[in-house]
Amino acid sequence: MGSFFKGCEHPRSRWSKCPHPYTVRYRSAAGRQVEESG
Repeated sequence: MGSFFKGCEHPRSRWSKCPHPYTVRYRSAAGRQVEESG
């Protein structure tokens, strides 16, 4: 399980129309925290 968010100043309610990429944060099988955006 992980979480996703945007690092911009737009409120969450506007994310669907916001041009900034999402960032996903999760733990890998090795237990390390990984962050990917796109």
